Amino acid sequence: MATSAQKVRVPENVAELQTKRPVSKADWLALLNRGRAADLEAGRRLFFHANGPACYKCHTVNGRGGRVGPDLSRIVESMNRIQLIQSILDPSAEIAPQFVSWSFETTAGQVLTGMIVHENEGKTVVGDAEGKLTELKTIDIVQRVPQTKSVMPDKLPI
Repeated sequence: MATSAQKVRVPENVAELQTKRPVSKADWLALLNRGRAADLEAGRRLFFHANGPACYKCHTVNGRGGRVGPDLSRIVESMNRIQLIQSILDPSAEIAPQFVSWSFETTAGQVLTGMIVHENEGKTVVGDAEGKLTELKTIDIVQRVPQTKSVMPDKLPI
């Protein structure tokens, strides 16, 4: 048993968790540039954990998850780690055309903001930032305005 005078050795991966969490984009990029391999299992737990940032509500990985945002199963083929963290920290900086958010106004006066998940056969399915899908009759949409802000929330708790 260790006495108060003895120092207890904490495993390196646990010690890292005890350090100050990065707060800025620069801090996150510095953390990524340390040259260490990614901890895939930790990433998987974070992605699918109900008390985490809830990425799984909108994104799919290997068939699991929501269908509002892009399928991330093969994201490593199109983005490196730096690009990925930048997309997480500043999701509105660059939005692919198929993932533009829209504001819809209906004939009933309802205003809804989200991405078009599906549009066909007289219906428009809109996905919001919580991963919730709402089906509108296309004929009931009075106005649709593209947004410059991503559906993906800023300042995710990662």
